[in-house]
Amino acid sequence: MVFLEAVLFLSILVAVYSLLVSGERLSVAEATVDAVRSKILEFIQSSRDNERIIDILKLDIEQLVKKGFLAGLMFGLTLLAVTAKFLGPFSALMVPLGIAVGLLVVSNTISRSYKEWQERILSDAPVLADFLPAFLELRGVSTRKALENTVPFLSGPLREEMADAVLKIKDTGAAKNVFRELGERVGNATVSAVCTRLSMAWDTTVTPDLFMDLSEEIGYARELSAARATTMKILYFTLIALAGLLGLLFLAGYPGFMSFKGMMSHMFGG
Repeated sequence: MVFLEAVLFLSILVAVYSLLVSGERLSVAEATVDAVRSKILEFIQSSRDNERIIDILKLDIEQLVKKGFLAGLMFGLTLLAVTAKFLGPFSALMVPLGIAVGLLVVSNTISRSYKEWQERILSDAPVLADFLPAFLELRGVSTRKALENTVPFLSGPLREEMADAVLKIKDTGAAKNVFRELGERVGNATVSAVCTRLSMAWDTTVTPDLFMDLSEEIGYARELSAARATTMKILYFTLIALAGLLGLLFLAGYPGFMSFKGMMSHMFGG
């Protein structure tokens, strides 16, 4: 047991040093940890969805992986210390298991960040749906001018995306391509519909009717998004509760089983 405690202490020391100290020559142990972390980084970026989200949100993926790896390693080492008495040498499997959990946490963080970004865009979309038709009611105002006038009233990522789209169209003149790419970036059917209508009527004067039904569409999309988020939260907390229950049963049941087995063996002379 003393040996396991020594290994645990040294592992934590090496992990913390390797992950938090930079700019110095790596030892063999540190290089091993760095290599594992690099493999995790490659695995995260190998997913097309993750790569796209990282590019859209400008995430510091290396820092994210470093934190996820450290958290997973700490979790694995904690499991190693808890299960060493019961599992013996097999408790070493808890370390890669903990790292795998850290990997899942990183991947989940990326997906959650993108969903939060989508929700922030959708939450400000009603402002776009209200102001755009209002400006189009003015005589001689084109769709281009109406959007340019609407952008200052927007906020958060929707304002950034729309302002960036206006600038790109000024440089390239390719309104259809710019709005198509914007719709794909956001990945929401309602926002894609807005982008399609903007691209169709970009340099023309249209009636507000083209955008009048957007408020209802956006309201429905927000309700649907809120319902999905609630369902996912319930599922998430249910899984956490089940995992905790299974862990409790294991920690409480295994010693009891071994005690019962020893008692039965003693009674029957085994």
